Amino acid sequence: MIRIPMIAVAALAVAAAAAPASAQDIRVKVTGKDAATLHHDLWQAARKACDAELAGSVLAYEVQQPCIRHAVKSAEDKIAMSRLAANTAVVASAQ
Repeated sequence: MIRIPMIAVAALAVAAAAAPASAQDIRVKVTGKDAATLHHDLWQAARKACDAELAGSVLAYEVQQPCIRHAVKSAEDKIAMSRLAANTAVVASAQ
């Protein structure tokens, strides 16, 4: 009987972690930062947003780290795509 509630809790934790933090938008400046500094700043911002999103949740402890990882990965992917698009535009304008 213990397995069923634990599976349910795990499923809820995964579902909650997959949802992006929508209650709060936090801006992080990316220019002039090396990769390690930028990753740290993104992690801090994601932690703040996830903490705010999960405040009062009974699953906050289980979901916080997956929420942070998802938010950081999403932000880093957006930054990479933005930089790729900028580089593509520069190459196109040079031709």
